[in-house]
Amino acid sequence: MSKPHPTRGRRVAATRLSLQDPSQYCGPIEPQVPLTLQERLLGGEMAKGLPGLDLAITIVSLTEVGSTYPSRVRLAARKAADAPSAKTAAALERALRRELDRDDLADYQAIEMSRVADLLICHQAAFGSAVANARMAAMAFNYTGRLLREGRAAPVWLALRSAMMFAEDASEEIEALRHVPEPRYPRLAMLNARVSNLSSELSIGTEAQELVEVDRAVLDGGVGADGTVDPEDVAFLDRLIWKTKPTAAPTLVVIDQHALDHLPGSASSGSSNASRGSTPRAEFQPLAGVALPLVHGIDVAAVRAVLDREYPWLSDLTGKLLGDLVGGRFARFQRTLLVGKPGSGKTRFLRRLTALCRIPSLVYSAAGVADSAFGGTSRQWSTGRACVPVQLIQRTRTANPCVIVDELEKAGTRRDNGSLIDTLTALMEPEGSSAFFDPYIETEVDLSAVQYLATANTTAGVAAPLLDRLRVVAVPDPRPQDLAAILATLLPEIRADRGQDEAWCPDLDPEEVAIVAEAWGKGGSIRPLRRIVETLLSGREALAPRH
Repeated sequence: MSKPHPTRGRRVAATRLSLQDPSQYCGPIEPQVPLTLQERLLGGEMAKGLPGLDLAITIVSLTEVGSTYPSRVRLAARKAADAPSAKTAAALERALRRELDRDDLADYQAIEMSRVADLLICHQAAFGSAVANARMAAMAFNYTGRLLREGRAAPVWLALRSAMMFAEDASEEIEALRHVPEPRYPRLAMLNARVSNLSSELSIGTEAQELVEVDRAVLDGGVGADGTVDPEDVAFLDRLIWKTKPTAAPTLVVIDQHALDHLPGSASSGSSNASRGSTPRAEFQPLAGVALPLVHGIDVAAVRAVLDREYPWLSDLTGKLLGDLVGGRFARFQRTLLVGKPGSGKTRFLRRLTALCRIPSLVYSAAGVADSAFGGTSRQWSTGRACVPVQLIQRTRTANPCVIVDELEKAGTRRDNGSLIDTLTALMEPEGSSAFFDPYIETEVDLSAVQYLATANTTAGVAAPLLDRLRVVAVPDPRPQDLAAILATLLPEIRADRGQDEAWCPDLDPEEVAIVAEAWGKGGSIRPLRRIVETLLSGREALAPRH
């Protein structure tokens, strides 16, 4: 029995990632600008999902005032911009193809006209042209062959999927091409090697797709959610046993064993010639050379069930964040910025998410922060402190805690005393986080496993370097139908703040809930909802009989 190809595991992993997150090959799910032809052949979307808008942006260079493009092209482009359709897009493509044969075109004009002409096929297909869809299917199949020849396993599956989609949309009869007799067998023989490669890549894609389905089943509360397995799933699970071999619990050394030896004082007592108090060496020596545990093995199905019950309006967000935890060696959320109106429950949700996942977390308010203290301060100052992630690791004895940066758009922009933005930017880079220099203990620390989630009311005030490093997710407002779920968590909080138990502050009765619902109206911020509930409870207490 021959051994598997040594790179098969890597190819399976790459294809699996391309299926879970195809955006790295075909652009964002909701692109703001037109994508390239290659991205569209792999399944890329139109700008904001609107073919007309995408077309208008694509041809804007041809319609600008003072444009020097040929007059036929400018006229056809204006017609396509004014009335976008498969017909006007096809007319513009024909005009572009004809004019491309001219010898007096400038190089930049020829390049732009050729690029636009190719993209116009995509627009015609999006507007429903069967012929254009057939052309797109042919290009996608040809692109598949090119990817196979280049040995790029991951996007092959995406190219085939797109080709099949375009082929299905080419439903009308197309004029048959004139048949040219030629021997069949020599051509078929030439395709043998390519078909063999295709078979191999498809088997890899199938294997990766099976893993994705398992991930989705767990996330959706399927296989294993209640500890049971359907009989028909047994054979499928048996095939996946080799993928789930038990491994040792993951750990990470944050501070190397001898990294603190240069600091003054005793590692055991912390005494030094200059001070009788604790020293940085004594404070952090317990972490030096210690393999700290990484939180792992989270039951994402159970966590999802709780969050969907408590935060039903954030179901899509729950799926995204918990999806980050599936299949990893340890828990690691993708760096994410939640953007929503004040009171939409962003910070409350993140606190609850990390608590349910048993990931230690810290909420760090960025509002008004105008220095680099987050990244630590020199021990030469009397108020010197280690960076916030190291302090969090020290307190929790966990190598992958989560820092929740609240109100990120309100961070200060001055750099007189350093900048929170610059510090976060460095920590969100793999190279910067794995060897971050802490000025307090004067050594490099490995913070690569620390997780970052953030909130903001708008992206307008968030620095561009941070936006480039964060997945931005829009957070919707709570809806009127979410009132019962919100009250189920809001009332216990109010009781805790008042120091009362359920006997002294019982749940709202149906009439009180109706009053709250009417006052809250169409939903929105949780903060006024809390004030409404507190006002109702105060009125309840004022009307209570005195004995």
